[in-house]
Amino acid sequence: MFVTHTVHADTQVFLKLKWSRCWPLYLIYMLLDFFFLISLGGFTLAHFGRIYDGQVNYEYGSGKKNVWWFLLAFCHVYKCAFTLARLGQMSSYLLGFCAMKKDAAKERSSILEKTVDSLVYLLRSMVPPILIGFVLYMDLSEDWAR
Repeated sequence: MFVTHTVHADTQVFLKLKWSRCWPLYLIYMLLDFFFLISLGGFTLAHFGRIYDGQVNYEYGSGKKNVWWFLLAFCHVYKCAFTLARLGQMSSYLLGFCAMKKDAAKERSSILEKTVDSLVYLLRSMVPPILIGFVLYMDLSEDWAR
């Protein structure tokens, strides 16, 4: 059974149809997040770990860009794009809130609740792109990194 608790049959059909339409997007989003975590781990080990000990002519903190740097830079781009999309969604909530008539208090509270939730999510989703940008594009010496 798709839903574990008892619901109306029409509701259950609606949920199945909605899931059948959106699961590819959900899968892509989850794979991109998994790819981000793998690239972040690889970048961290390659640049701040000691996995290159014993290799000739490798200087830690020299600014060399390896494959992990480029993978994390790609992830930085799409994380920024998702954050900008969320910012656009939040601005549409705010515009809807400002355009409402004064007598629509119930609708106003609903839009205000969505706006506050979006603002919290936006602030939480802005932290990874900002920190990744600092780590990727700043010249980090080994002493500062440790």
